[in-house]
Amino acid sequence: MPVDHSVPLLPYPSYPPPFFVLPPWGPLSFHGGNYAPIWPTNTPPQTPFDAPPSSSSTSVADIPNVIDWFAYLDRHEQQNKDRIMFSPFRMMLWEKGFIQISQLSPDFVKLSDLQDWLRVDVGTAILIMQYAKEDLEVVNSLGGMDNSGHKYTTIGMVKTVIGAIVDMQFESDVLPPILNTLEVQVHSGRLVLEVASHLGENTVRTIAMDGTEGLVRSQKVVDTGAPMQILVSKATLGHIMNIISEPIDEREPIKGVKLSPVHADPPAFVDQSTTTEVLETGIKVTNLLAPYAHGGKISLFGGAGIGKTVLIQELINIAKAHSGVGECTREGNDLYHEMIETGVINLEGDSNIALVFGQMNEPLGARAHVALTGLTIAEYFQDKEGQDMLLFTDKKFLFTQVGSEVSALLSHIPSAVSYQPTLSMDMGGMQECTTTTKKGSITSVQAVYVPADDLTDPAPATTFTHLDAATVLSRSIAKLGIYPAVDPLDSKSHMLNPRIVGQEHYEVATTLVQKILQDYRSLQDIIAILGMGELLEEDKLTRACKIQHFMSQPFKVALVFTGYKGKLIPPKDTIQSFKILSSTHDNFPEAALYMVMAKQRTKEMHGGQKWS
Repeated sequence: MPVDHSVPLLPYPSYPPPFFVLPPWGPLSFHGGNYAPIWPTNTPPQTPFDAPPSSSSTSVADIPNVIDWFAYLDRHEQQNKDRIMFSPFRMMLWEKGFIQISQLSPDFVKLSDLQDWLRVDVGTAILIMQYAKEDLEVVNSLGGMDNSGHKYTTIGMVKTVIGAIVDMQFESDVLPPILNTLEVQVHSGRLVLEVASHLGENTVRTIAMDGTEGLVRSQKVVDTGAPMQILVSKATLGHIMNIISEPIDEREPIKGVKLSPVHADPPAFVDQSTTTEVLETGIKVTNLLAPYAHGGKISLFGGAGIGKTVLIQELINIAKAHSGVGECTREGNDLYHEMIETGVINLEGDSNIALVFGQMNEPLGARAHVALTGLTIAEYFQDKEGQDMLLFTDKKFLFTQVGSEVSALLSHIPSAVSYQPTLSMDMGGMQECTTTTKKGSITSVQAVYVPADDLTDPAPATTFTHLDAATVLSRSIAKLGIYPAVDPLDSKSHMLNPRIVGQEHYEVATTLVQKILQDYRSLQDIIAILGMGELLEEDKLTRACKIQHFMSQPFKVALVFTGYKGKLIPPKDTIQSFKILSSTHDNFPEAALYMVMAKQRTKEMHGGQKWS
């Protein structure tokens, strides 16, 4: 018996529910190959039409995952491929984690839960399940195809659970493609899994994006028919989210209907911008010796406990954007409350930052994707809003480390130092998406942990190849109490070019400051063995030590540690200060230059001496 899809989903007058806003064209029903809106009986009849009318505010493309509700009315007619069967409850069900009609079956949801979620009576809930079953039968009878014309299997079952790695078995030979997301209902809600490999015998290996507690063998699983997608909109600003853009800050849900895939291709060459511009940070040592590029890729390299996160927080305080990878709870919590105190996050109004956290205790699937989620949100503001974004990743090493964990669990043969064999590909796939286009820019600032302070380790060494600027933090400088502990000789930048920063800036940085510091480093062994007395009179000058002390700078976020109030220094003042210091004031005491903001100092603080 053919299915009659013209019957409304809810008996009038209880349809529509008072809290649900209908689309501009109303809900759709099937009428002999065309679609017509279903309105209450006292509404004038509408003429059937082939597609919903266009709207300036809403369109079919804005409805999340309508791809999963596709039904090919005639698999032999090309023009019918885009017809949709749309439920007025689709948005409400999607917010509860339901991605496909196949999930509205007793295998996946209890009737009482469906009543509570949709606020309907038991008869209506049964009717919704009935129509979902009939719609699914129509889809399956037409070949079970997705919008690309590829056949797919919607139902599978859990075969093996080993930590975050879950094997799924499907009845059909047609398996979900690599990177497709699967979903299964567990006691805590929906669990998202991503296909990582095909094992044979209709079995796929997946990576769980959350804990697998409560998952059992033979449990039903649904193929969503698409790679992982997250909500992206202005509503994400001010929220802390997990990798699937669900808020974890106990605030209101994120509202928005725009979905974006986390696995996206980088912008085409013709869309990228070729203009070069220096990003002013107000930090003396980076502005002078390793200037940052607007829309470039910047990394902060350093071992444990020498100031990477503090430097990141100061840059966040300037730029206001962040993605946390492998954050421990203390760091993430402190950062969030500091942003509320400084007004970066406004709980009652507009905020300027979106935070995506994958904490250290999260499963490896979450830690592996959190950087991609942060990048996807930044790409939305870049491409759709035309904004210049700054994406801060703390710490990028943990992105590499979790890739090594995933590789081991997938039984891949490791490469050097037990890293995954696909390290270069994994790193390049994300780095190439971070670029400047004609619509906007993404400036990526990444904190990279250096294991055992070894810059030749494959993880930091692979990152080096993608960077426009590398700021290296040195433990030997941190031991001197000089913060930020930036190594002025190991830090490099493509922007330190006379055609970009100007001839004066280039000469002060290279022929004055770096030359003095390099000469000082070459004399370290002589001083350690023979002492200062064996040096030439010219070499006995302590200009290098003065320059090192003058590179120290108090940060606003470190006020409680240093007692110095932070301030940003314009690049012009920085250049003039180092130019004067490298040639004169040899009798100036080193201590007087510690945490000095600029060349102006009061007469009283330095024993009557004053900068010229």
